[in-house]
Amino acid sequence: MTSEPIASYPPTKERSSEILYGVEKAVGRGVYFMSNVRERMDIFFDKNAPSIVIDIAEYKHGYEYIRKRGGKIRAFTEITKDNLNYCKQLIDLVDELRHIDGVRGGVAVSEHEYMATTVLQESYPLTQVIYSNVREVVEQAQYIFDTLWKTAIPAEQKIRELEYGIIIHKTRIIDNADEIIRELRRVTDESIEILSCISAPGDLQYVQDYFGENNKNLIEKQMKGKHKGIRYICNIENKYNASLVRKFLQDGIKVRHRNNLPPMSFGITDKEVAVTFERIDRGKQVQILLISDEPTYVEYFSKVFEDLWIDGIDAQNRLDEIRQGIVVPPDTEIIRNPGNAIKRVIEEFENADFEIFGILPTLNSFRRQIRLGVLQILDELARRGVNIRILIPGDQNIVNKILDEEYAKLKIEDPVRKIITTNQRENKNYDDNAKDVNHKFEIKCIDIGSQTTLGILVIDQKGSFIIETKDDTKDNSYDATGLAIYSNSKHMALSYVSILEFLWKQLEVSEQLKLHDIMKSEFINMAAHELRTPIQPILGLADILGSKKGSIEQYQEYISIISRNSRRLKLLTEDILDVARIDGKSLELRNNVFDLVSTIHDLLDDYKKDESLTRKYQIVFECKFKKALVFGDNQRIRQVIHNLLENALNFTKYGIIKLSLSESTKNVDVKEWRLAIKDEGKGIDSEIIPRLFTKFATKSEHGIGLGLYISKSIIEAHGGKICGENNKDENGATFTFSLPEVQIET
Repeated sequence: MTSEPIASYPPTKERSSEILYGVEKAVGRGVYFMSNVRERMDIFFDKNAPSIVIDIAEYKHGYEYIRKRGGKIRAFTEITKDNLNYCKQLIDLVDELRHIDGVRGGVAVSEHEYMATTVLQESYPLTQVIYSNVREVVEQAQYIFDTLWKTAIPAEQKIRELEYGIIIHKTRIIDNADEIIRELRRVTDESIEILSCISAPGDLQYVQDYFGENNKNLIEKQMKGKHKGIRYICNIENKYNASLVRKFLQDGIKVRHRNNLPPMSFGITDKEVAVTFERIDRGKQVQILLISDEPTYVEYFSKVFEDLWIDGIDAQNRLDEIRQGIVVPPDTEIIRNPGNAIKRVIEEFENADFEIFGILPTLNSFRRQIRLGVLQILDELARRGVNIRILIPGDQNIVNKILDEEYAKLKIEDPVRKIITTNQRENKNYDDNAKDVNHKFEIKCIDIGSQTTLGILVIDQKGSFIIETKDDTKDNSYDATGLAIYSNSKHMALSYVSILEFLWKQLEVSEQLKLHDIMKSEFINMAAHELRTPIQPILGLADILGSKKGSIEQYQEYISIISRNSRRLKLLTEDILDVARIDGKSLELRNNVFDLVSTIHDLLDDYKKDESLTRKYQIVFECKFKKALVFGDNQRIRQVIHNLLENALNFTKYGIIKLSLSESTKNVDVKEWRLAIKDEGKGIDSEIIPRLFTKFATKSEHGIGLGLYISKSIIEAHGGKICGENNKDENGATFTFSLPEVQIET
């Protein structure tokens, strides 16, 4: 049993700072530092350091002993493809690991000590360290670590990004005033253009006080052709605001006035969006910054800004109005009577043309709406074609149960309501003309940390309600509802929609990550099973042959089994490699003009040689054409036909498998060859149909569900289409693909 390492240096009572050189001193001081940790060690280091921690025994044991003593370790580093395996091991050594791009050197801080280095080499001990137990140095290092820690993302998230190619954009919430200013200045300095909606009355002064110098620098860059400039949309409501706007105009900033603005200020650059709003915490008003580089949010807020800008009034015109004493009335209505508010909401619902989008504050408010009869109204609207999306805080299973019970009471046997998963949304039937008529009413449950007292409802992206819940314990909506605010401002409605879209998108991203984890587990299980199946007979029969004596002819059956399973193993390996090429967009096609009829005949000749198949199946090829010329990769098209035939054989116990080639004449200019493969098997499972051509979609006892995914990718790379459906009046299924016909001039 290994004992805990003894510190190389005796405890230092005096405060001191020093630089140590050489491997022996650097490693010794590192061991000494770790041996003094009792409560916590916070550490960050560059991409080379994970290998040092794992491969250098002194460091690895130091981490293990800290945690053994009950100490906590937080660490962040830059996780890359090169250090991925080391980082996976490092996760087990620390309490929490995070990722930040571009980390340099290394810093460690404990309760009383600080250590740093600027020299890190992969799997090599430190050669130079800076050590200090001076309180001010330790406190400063802790502050730096805590500041950077807030911006880091979980290691598991970065690892998924690297392993699956998922581009994970960062969305962060910042509630520290100083950090908000620093982050906004960074966004400003890195921008190519700034578009900003300044909503709150005091935000104009805030911009002038903290970002005046940054704006001047950007205007200078604009004059040199290195920046596109700054545009502000704001409410110029009084002489005080007017003086600030005049200052902005003098500096070269373009400004327009809007009377009704969104309830939060936001700014957009070419790659980021920053949204500021306020909340009450322990009786104090606290500013919150939401910042994201998610392209969907950047694009959406950019559109909201441009809509505001188009309808805005030139700032100079508004300044003239203020000088003349002109006041512009607001488009907002405060509804104080709960009964009137509920009646108004239902009226707006019934007048909806295309969309209702909202979030309810609590699960109890959802129950109250059901008692009020709102569910039946929404169901009827959905049948009429109105797209309805509702977010509800709570558990999805509870909400589903409530809905099922209510639909049963209403005697609605076929509710329009659907709980849609990301997988269903992304993998509809391949037919682009198919209409999704059933997905009009969507309900998603969201975990927002704590329930709120405000609900938001937006109708047709032009009218919006904010509804207060004054007492959530009440069963009656009239007793539970407080103040309601209605606005017919389109731009305010769009800004609420942007918030709701953000929450909706976050749920879909979460579902995608869960789906990727499930697919990974399924793939590992299926691949292990499929690899084991052919390997076992190969090894077993090879051992038998090795112990036998005599001529090779008498063991031909053994050799045949080994050969067949080897080919099966080869095909499985090739499928996995093909998927990697397709996902990596590196699938190469060797295109030439070839005869599709000859390719099919050659492939079927191979099947006819297998007596085990001909005893169970009759494979028929119906074709009235002598030739069918296409331009493409002959081997890849042969692979598609082989996959579809194998699919038919797997799901058909016996019977006829029919291939039929036809010529499509729908388009005179572009003709197509269409090959249909029809079987008499058990058909396509209803659970598989929505994701038929995706990876790992299979209900077969054999295979890992890659064949149809590969086939679809190959056909689409040739400019064709592929689809599959169950036979309407008989057993089995039919898969069809099309390829452009080659016209040979005579």
